[in-house]
Amino acid sequence: MFWSVIQSALRLGLSFVSIKVTAVYLGAPGLAIVGQLNNFISLVQGGIGSAIQTGVVKLTAESEGDNERQLRVWRTGFRMALLLGMFSAIAVMVAARPISTWLFDTHNYWPVIVLTGPCLVLGILGVVFMGILNGLKRIRKLALVTIFTTLVGAALFIPLTYRFGVWGGLIGTTLSVAVTFFVGWVVLSRTRVLGTQSLRGHWDAGVAREIARFYPMLLAHAAVSPFALILVRNIITDALGIDAGGYWQAAWRVSDMYTLVLTTALSFYLTPHLSSTRSEDSFARELFGITYKVVLLAAIAAVGVYVLRDVVIAIVFTQEFVPVRDLFAWQLVGDVLKMASWPLRMALVVKLRTRWYIAIEIAAPLLHVGFTFVLLPRFQGNAATLGYALAYLITDFLLLVAFRDYVAHWRWTRAR
Repeated sequence: MFWSVIQSALRLGLSFVSIKVTAVYLGAPGLAIVGQLNNFISLVQGGIGSAIQTGVVKLTAESEGDNERQLRVWRTGFRMALLLGMFSAIAVMVAARPISTWLFDTHNYWPVIVLTGPCLVLGILGVVFMGILNGLKRIRKLALVTIFTTLVGAALFIPLTYRFGVWGGLIGTTLSVAVTFFVGWVVLSRTRVLGTQSLRGHWDAGVAREIARFYPMLLAHAAVSPFALILVRNIITDALGIDAGGYWQAAWRVSDMYTLVLTTALSFYLTPHLSSTRSEDSFARELFGITYKVVLLAAIAAVGVYVLRDVVIAIVFTQEFVPVRDLFAWQLVGDVLKMASWPLRMALVVKLRTRWYIAIEIAAPLLHVGFTFVLLPRFQGNAATLGYALAYLITDFLLLVAFRDYVAHWRWTRAR
């Protein structure tokens, strides 16, 4: 827990600095443009890497004590990531101009998209390294990877943005993706668990099939959510202008800043912990106990941000971003509802409830897009934030339906 807190605090602090630099030197339009690239990177890297990372975490944790099987899992995950990453990188580089036009409404930034291709390969391999550390429950090492990745990423992004403006921000964002690979390799090599020899040899077809089982679920999560954010931003900017898109992006970045602490701690802890929980009663007790604590902490943080919203805008952004204060109310409600769903969504992955997970991971982002579009004529800039809250209110209800059997287990154990 100590290392989770340390690395979360560092990421929070550096995230604040990077947002401040972006706000000062790029303004609302620049924040929207850099945010679009971040969403695109999340779309591709998450779509390829999240399933492999989750499969590696789960299979590594389940194979505790079986070193040979763990090696097969790591080799297979690494080779799958390399193959799929290279394929996606080539596709991104070939389609650089249309992707630039889609993201930024101009093809002028196509060189950044080309650079993104090879960086994505390294980033995808990097998340596999993090999956190995997570599955081994090497929390200190995992935190060190995150800490150094964050430091190096900030060291790239901040000076490039200061010196070259929007181009520098885009290039810094792209280069930061590759940092995880190099830091993860160094840290893993020093654990005496993984070295160059460990990743040599043929992959295991059986393990590959087990990892591939996560793709329908994790592809829905990793690809649909950032894709929906791109669509929401496009809806706002098309109707209200790029400044309005930047204000919404600013509110979203504040959400990312304070929820980052909770989501990072959950990512470190929840999947390996629930994977090793055998009893159904224990699983229900752990799951809903964690969900209650997460909702409570998220609600306290959200109230604090709302009360101090003017201070937050003054410190994190500039006076140009004062209109963001009107977006906070529904955005923060949506954050609490989204955090309530987080442990339950991760539990669906652990239990391999594929159909439920896919339905929910597709429904939540698409509801966000749909509500934004429908509410825009009446609520203007608040359409996206209100749509976000409504989308996750419905999502939480669907998750309780999906876990109705564990709700019964939980109520029974509490009644004893």
